[in-house]
Amino acid sequence: MLSVEMKKLKDSLSCCSYNGSQHSNILIKEDDRSAKDKLEVVKLEAPQGDWFAFSPEKGKKCKCNASFMSPLFSTEKNLHRACDHVIVVRNDNQLVVVYVELKSGEKPRGYENQFKSTHQFMHYLLGLLKEFHGIEFDLSERYVLFHGGFSVSLNKKTTTQKNKRVCESTLPDNPYKRLVYKNGKIYLNEFVGF
Repeated sequence: MLSVEMKKLKDSLSCCSYNGSQHSNILIKEDDRSAKDKLEVVKLEAPQGDWFAFSPEKGKKCKCNASFMSPLFSTEKNLHRACDHVIVVRNDNQLVVVYVELKSGEKPRGYENQFKSTHQFMHYLLGLLKEFHGIEFDLSERYVLFHGGFSVSLNKKTTTQKNKRVCESTLPDNPYKRLVYKNGKIYLNEFVGF
C-alpha cells in the first residue's frame, strides 16, 4: 500500500502508470516507431510496496499537439526531452528515483538530455511537495539505460538474480547500462537495492 506521502506525490502527476499497491510488474515501452523489431518493451518485476512509476513522455503531450515538459519553458528542444519512465521507490525516509531510458542496439547514444530534463522536472516536483505539504525525503537517484532488444539464441530467457544489487548512484551522462534481450526478466531490486 502506498504511504500518505507517496500517494500525495503520485496524485500530483497526471501520467502514473503503475504502483506498488496494485501491480507486480512495470512495463516500460518505447513509443518511437523506429524501434520496431528492436527494444520495444522491458518488463521489470517489482514486489508490492511503497512505489509508483510514471511516463513523462506521455505526460508532456498537450492538447495543442506540441510536446512540452512545460509551456512555461522556451521552445529550446533540450528543455523538453523526457525519459521513457521514472520509478519512485520509498524505503523509510529514503526516496530512490530511477530514471529509465530504452535505446535499441549495442551502442546507445542520445540519452543525456532526456535524463537531465527529467531530473530537473523531478526536483521541481519534489520542491513543490516540500513547499506546499512539508514532505521531504532523503533522495538517491539512479540513471538506467536499457539497450539491445536482440533475440536470444535457442529461445532462452535471460534473467538476473532476484536479490542482486548492481546499480549504485549514477549520472545522466554516465548511466548504468543494462543489455536487455527480448523476453528477458529483470527485477526492480537490481536498481533499487532493497
